Amino acid sequence: MIRFGKYEGTWTEKSNTDVRKRLFPIPQTAIDGASNLPGYLVQNASY
Repeated sequence: MIRFGKYEGTWTEKSNTDVRKRLFPIPQTAIDGASNLPGYLVQNASY
């Protein structure tokens, strides 16, 4: 849906006004494997 520009529209239970729905959670394995430095890769807010 993102590829074809349809994600920002209203569908099922998603409204087009909730900006939190534009960000997806970063997988924990990616956060763990990114770096040994604390805070190098931080999870998106609300996840």
